[in-house]
Amino acid sequence: LSDSSGITLNGQLIDRRERQDRTDHVIRSSPALVQVPSALLRAGRNEVVLTVRHGKWPRAGLSVVEFGEEAVIEARHEAFKRERHDLPIALNVVAGTFATLLIFIWLARRSEVGAALFGACALLSSLRNISYFGAPVLSAVAGDLVGYLSNVMACSFSLMCALHATGGCTPRRR
Repeated sequence: LSDSSGITLNGQLIDRRERQDRTDHVIRSSPALVQVPSALLRAGRNEVVLTVRHGKWPRAGLSVVEFGEEAVIEARHEAFKRERHDLPIALNVVAGTFATLLIFIWLARRSEVGAALFGACALLSSLRNISYFGAPVLSAVAGDLVGYLSNVMACSFSLMCALHATGGCTPRRR
């Protein structure tokens, strides 16, 4: 669910999220567990209205909405958060730590340029992903820029590795 959204049940607001950066960008979407007050439910048809706002952010979408008993839904929500939210953050922290180690290796041995390039690319990607899945560290525009730069670096690094493997980046002797 977008981090800028509202949910009404039978005309009554039951949940509102307003997380945006200063330039009116909704940073991301995140799992939401909304408890429905039983007093608002009525016999027969109930109307749930989701208002999703993305501001200037060019992304939209809504995952599957589930209804059910509180204990069952809460357990599924926690499992979903662990798998789709907490695990990616943990993996990106590990990748960022490894990337930082590669940069330190390059600082100790300046000949390890490949390690530095790969480390810088991985660190940029990890920071961007942590910002996306975790607390927004970067604005939406800065996050997109870092994501773009990490893709450019990944392509450049792949080209440099291919050239190095084929001997294309060293001068040939005649």
